Amino acid sequence: AAYLLFLGDEDLFFNLLAHWESWYPGSPVDPVVFWLYVTEIGFYLHCICGSILLDTRRRDFVVMTIHHVLTIFLLLFSYAVRYHRIGVLVLFILDFGDIWLEISKTFLYFKVRDGKSHLGPELGANISFTVFTMQHILFRLYWFPVKVLYSAMYVSVKLYPEGPFWTLFVLLLLALYAMQVYWFKFIVELLVRILRKQGLKDTRDFEEDEGQDQPAGGLGTRPLPTSGRSGNKTGHQRELYSSVALKELGRQPLHAKALITVL
Repeated sequence: AAYLLFLGDEDLFFNLLAHWESWYPGSPVDPVVFWLYVTEIGFYLHCICGSILLDTRRRDFVVMTIHHVLTIFLLLFSYAVRYHRIGVLVLFILDFGDIWLEISKTFLYFKVRDGKSHLGPELGANISFTVFTMQHILFRLYWFPVKVLYSAMYVSVKLYPEGPFWTLFVLLLLALYAMQVYWFKFIVELLVRILRKQGLKDTRDFEEDEGQDQPAGGLGTRPLPTSGRSGNKTGHQRELYSSVALKELGRQPLHAKALITVL
């Protein structure tokens, strides 16, 4: 998506008119765009299976499932009606954050080796998570309305005042933006827990799960066993807990890679 935005034949990031100037039903689609769409559809099919069959049920389960189904529909529809130019912009804005979250998780996996905690990976994870949080604010909470919603709600109307399905697709884009705000709440809650030194846990867990074990693959809210009567976790246990917590955070919005479409 970044290649198409900044190195392609059309300036789709700064020139919002380019989203619509060349639009007409049945217009040709660049093969790179085609394979980008195929990859994204495959990814979200995997997300639906994972959310329903594998992941632990959390507070955002319904929102997450609706997002995945809606995204696949919009990917297919936007390709069919040739709204792929603004779709590429949406993909870029919503996909970028996943890179930094995965980098943070990778650093954490290398933090504890041979029973010893290493400062370098911890520092790398903290820096990556900081970048991830800042990009969520810039890309998803700022650029999405300034670039995508403005293009859909204002620029498209000036070029095609009677464009088909305009109201429906603007509402769907607004729903996608609302999801980004909703998921950012969990990021803020996790940051607050870290600043208060309350320990890391997935803030999307249901409160009634406190003190209960979670299914395999899920992050439970039950404290790790202590090493002695003092009730304090060992350093190794804290590192494992941190790693699992950030790993589970990767299954949230940032799953929300892209919503493609609009008029």
